[in-house]
Amino acid sequence: PRQNVLRKLVAKGFTPARVDSLEAEMRATACRLLDPLMDREHFDIQAEFGKKYPMEIIGALVGFPQESRERFREWSDLALTRDPDTGEQAPGALEAGVKARDFVRGILEERRRDPQDDLMTILAQSEYQDTDGQTKHLTDAEVVGFITLLGQAGAETTAKLIGNALVYLSRAPSLRQRIWDEPQLIP
Repeated sequence: PRQNVLRKLVAKGFTPARVDSLEAEMRATACRLLDPLMDREHFDIQAEFGKKYPMEIIGALVGFPQESRERFREWSDLALTRDPDTGEQAPGALEAGVKARDFVRGILEERRRDPQDDLMTILAQSEYQDTDGQTKHLTDAEVVGFITLLGQAGAETTAKLIGNALVYLSRAPSLRQRIWDEPQLIP
């Protein structure tokens, strides 16, 4: 039951109006990442776009400064890296996870002093009715946990979704052409 209460707090950052307000930034970010690739004969779309784009958008939603999003993504990627044979964490993974959490904690401290129009501020200021009937605020650890999970898991899963979609479209040229010809089908 408490998880349901807490999930409703996070959902406040994903209202249709909030997501719609990011559309211009989403488009501009896609262009910023893709435009330099236009004249290149070969490039790795996953390295150049698929891995970067999700963190840029999640970072904007959450309130990460634009210049820090790539660094957070690198820490997150390393923190989530596991040896495919043993499942053990990669060297440096624990330290990267600590850096990612410390980074989020620093931004949370800023938002508590200087609120902004972002998910970090929404969570920092949220009140909720806990299962014991008490009105509470999220602790710093809870906010940092939510934001770190969203940043890491959201970017990781979306990056894989982009990569898988591109592989599928490369294997289905007639579908790729249909989408190219009729982009209104994308939604």
